[in-house]
Amino acid sequence: MIKVDTHVHCISSKHAYSTIEEIHTRGLAKGLEAIAITDHFGPRYTSENLFSDFASITNIRNIAKFYTDLNIISGAEIDIVDKEGNLAFFDSFFDFDSKQSILDRLFSKIDLVIASYHQFDSKNVLVKHFCNTIA
Repeated sequence: MIKVDTHVHCISSKHAYSTIEEIHTRGLAKGLEAIAITDHFGPRYTSENLFSDFASITNIRNIAKFYTDLNIISGAEIDIVDKEGNLAFFDSFFDFDSKQSILDRLFSKIDLVIASYHQFDSKNVLVKHFCNTIA
């Protein structure tokens, strides 16, 4: 069995307070073999500079190479944005590339994706849809 925490956010995730170094130190102290840093990537958690947020997530892979005593997995927690289960930015493109969606580009640069629903409006349309589906 591998001891791994698959859902960790660092300071670039907008609501966490630990640096990657602090996460690394704590992971070792807990006896973990791996930690997946899965910062948020979705309409609710990205800034006006989407490319900067994209780069912050994809650069975790480069930083992880400096840690040989704990496997740091680069990942993202991506918002489910509609009833069909599409993920954020599946139909969005950077100005410099109209062929590959932002989501597909992100997939090619990280190792793990967590898909999550976060409330986007006060009507809870997705929650009502999912509850009706399983009821």
